[in-house]
Amino acid sequence: MSTLYGGIDLHSTNSYCGVIDEKGQWISHRRIRNNIDEITHFFSTYKEQLAGIVVEATYNGYWLMDGLKEAGYIVKLGNTSRMGNYAGLKDQNDKTDTKWLAEMFRLGILPESYKYPKEERPMRDLMRKRMLFINARTKILNSIGNQFQASLCTKIGKRQLLELSSEELYQLFEDNNLCIAARSGIEIIKTIDEQIKIVEKKVYEQVKESAIVVQLRTLPGIDKILGMTIALEIGEIDRFASDKHYLSYCRLVEAKRISNEKMKGKGNGKCGNTMLRWAYAEAAIGALRYPRIKAYYERLKKKKPAPKALAIIASKIARVSYKAMKDSDFCYQEERLFQ
Repeated sequence: MSTLYGGIDLHSTNSYCGVIDEKGQWISHRRIRNNIDEITHFFSTYKEQLAGIVVEATYNGYWLMDGLKEAGYIVKLGNTSRMGNYAGLKDQNDKTDTKWLAEMFRLGILPESYKYPKEERPMRDLMRKRMLFINARTKILNSIGNQFQASLCTKIGKRQLLELSSEELYQLFEDNNLCIAARSGIEIIKTIDEQIKIVEKKVYEQVKESAIVVQLRTLPGIDKILGMTIALEIGEIDRFASDKHYLSYCRLVEAKRISNEKMKGKGNGKCGNTMLRWAYAEAAIGALRYPRIKAYYERLKKKKPAPKALAIIASKIARVSYKAMKDSDFCYQEERLFQ
C-alpha cells in the first residue's frame, strides 16, 4: 500500500484540498466550502494511506486543525514565513499552493509551526482581549489629551481627567461639541477600565503563578499580569533554539539582510508575535521607574529617537527574560544589563 500526502490551502470561505502519491502526482484535488464534515469526507477515501495533512498556520485555522485531529488525521502545521513558494512556476494558484504543501511534506522539507495546546488557547485569547482593551483606552486617552492641548494649551493626566464632572467640562470648553467629545471619551475609558478588571480577576482565579512567571517578575517592568501574558503567548520556551530566535519571534530585531557589511534587503518585519512585542514595550515603559534604566534611556535618546531608545530597552528585557525562563538559577543583574 503506497503512502499518500494531503494538503489544504485555507481561505476565509473555502479550502482547496488535495492528495498526492509517493511520486508527487495528483490523486485527487478540489475546492470545498469551509465545512469540517465536507473536508473530512473528501479525505476519508484515503485515510488509511495518508501520512498526514498539511495545513498552513493562519489565524483562522484552529477549527480546521482541531476538526481533522478529532477525525483521526495526523495534522502538520506549515510555517508560512519559512516555506517559500513553489519554485519554477510562473503561474501560481490555489491548486499549485496545495500541491506544494503536500510536496514539502513528501520530501521531508516542511518547516513546521508550533501547535499551541487547544486547552490553553481560551485563556491566551482572553489575555489578548485585555491587550486590545488597553490599546483602545490609550488611543482614546491620547485623543482627549490632544483635544485639551489644542483647545486649552494644557496637559491633563488620566486620573485628573476621569475625575472631571460634566459641569467642569462645560466650564473648560466653550463649545458644546467639544464637551460632548471629551465626556463620551471619558465614559468609554471608565467602561474599558471595568472590563479590564473583570478580565484580570478571571485570569487570577484560573491561572496559577508558574515558576516561569515567578522568574519573569524578577525583571524590571514585568508584573504578575504581564508575566502571565508573556508565559501564555510563549507556550513552551524550549521551542526557541536561542535568544536570537526568541527576539525575532517577539519582533524586537530588525528584519534586514546584510552581506559583506552592506544591506542587501529587508525581510518581513511583521513576522512574529505582535502580542509579545506589545508586552515587552509595556515592560520597557514600566522599567523607566528604575533610576539606572531611566538614565540609560536618557543617554540613548541623545543618539536615537525616543521610540527606538525604548525598543532597545524592550529588546534587552526580552533577551534577559529568555535566559531567565530557560535557567531557573539565572540571576538578573541590572548593573550589567544597563551600563
